[in-house]
Amino acid sequence: MPVVSGSSVRASGRGPAASAPGVTASGRVRAASDRRATATVRDRTASAPGATATGRARTASAPGATAIGRGLAASGLRATAIGPALAASVRRATATGRARTALARRATAIGRARTALARRATAIGRARTALARRATAIGRGPADSDLRVTAIDRALAASDRPAAAIDRGPAVSDPRATAIGRALAASDLRATAIGRALAASDLRASAIGRARTAWARRATAIGRALAASDLRATAIGRAPAALDLRAMAIGRARTASARRAMAIGLARTASARRAMAIGRARTASARRAMAIGLARTASARRATAIGRARTASARRAMAIGRARTALARRATAIGRARAASAPRATAIGRAPTASAPRAMAIGRARTASARRAMAIGRARTALVRRATAIGRARAASVRRAMAIGRARAASVRRAMAIGRARATSARRAMAIVRARTASARRATAIGRARTASAPDATATAPIAASIGRLVPARPAMPRGGLRAAPIGVRRPGAAEATIGRVA
Repeated sequence: MPVVSGSSVRASGRGPAASAPGVTASGRVRAASDRRATATVRDRTASAPGATATGRARTASAPGATAIGRGLAASGLRATAIGPALAASVRRATATGRARTALARRATAIGRARTALARRATAIGRARTALARRATAIGRGPADSDLRVTAIDRALAASDRPAAAIDRGPAVSDPRATAIGRALAASDLRATAIGRALAASDLRASAIGRARTAWARRATAIGRALAASDLRATAIGRAPAALDLRAMAIGRARTASARRAMAIGLARTASARRAMAIGRARTASARRAMAIGLARTASARRATAIGRARTASARRAMAIGRARTALARRATAIGRARAASAPRATAIGRAPTASAPRAMAIGRARTASARRAMAIGRARTALVRRATAIGRARAASVRRAMAIGRARAASVRRAMAIGRARATSARRAMAIVRARTASARRATAIGRARTASAPDATATAPIAASIGRLVPARPAMPRGGLRAAPIGVRRPGAAEATIGRVA
């Protein structure tokens, strides 16, 4: 029994030494957790330059955005400067169109006057031819009448030559106009001579008065027909001018529509550019959000790994605490057994009785150590739970960041699609603008061709003025025709009035 008791005491004496490896293991676990915390701090310290680089990249991108804004502002100023220039060009084109319309109207009036002159000259030629034929039939100087008719034809041919020169060369105005004025003055002199000759012939033509009366009636009918034809010719002459005015109006409207379409195309292009810039900015923001999400994911994974390691450490500490609790219980049982065996060991001596209090003290110390180990395990379990909660919160924040990144990516895709659609619509608008511009150019070319097809009234303005002063609007003919004068009596001023009307 003393031998057994001594071995038990020696075994109980080894208890604190046997508990030392558990304490060392818990120290190692704490050292490992400290190392992981140090690694976490180093990771965060290593991620700081990345955040600094991100800030520097944003700072570096700011001048680019400023340059883009300045470029857009400069393009706005250029568009503002183009607007007054286009307005001035529209005003000049309008003034040119009005001037050309006025020239066309004057040329139309000159054409009408020439047509009336030609018709009156044709009527006079026919009347004189009829007079010559009747005079030839009567037998009173057919040779003289033929000479007069030849002189009249020559005078008309001489008066037609300046008009032909006017029609051939409307570009040079002043020298040819001067030459035409001189030719008209010469033709006036010749007409005066012809009038005098006809005045002399009126003395001989008194007997033809009755024939002239009948001719006057026919000439009246012819004049009325010519007046009706003049009205129709006037309407026909006004129709091209109205067509020219409508073509000019159509050209102006198409030009204005083309300019509006150009402005719309520029605005859509600017909107597309802004949408593209917004899409690029959103793409960059989405990329930054994705990078932040990835970083948070890595941080959550690291925190999860730390939580798992701490959970394993807490489990090991719990196992150590349970082992120590079992050791303490066994020591307590040994102490109680020794205390129970002490009364029976009275014969052996007081030594076993003295060893019982020491064993009880060792059991109590081991129980206190086990309780401290249990408290450490509970504290580590609480730390593990907090770390797990932090990991879950970080994982949730990472998920939210990933969802935000996906939403931003989707918005970026939508913005890119909108930008592409706007670019396509801008291209279609530009194509429409080009087609309208081409149509406006064709309409302008048609208007210019029609305006150029009318005679240029710049060179013929003095002649038109002189014709307007000399020629009345309608054929001058007395009502009821020419009254026949008695034979041998000359009606004063008849030949001069007739020549004046012809001229």
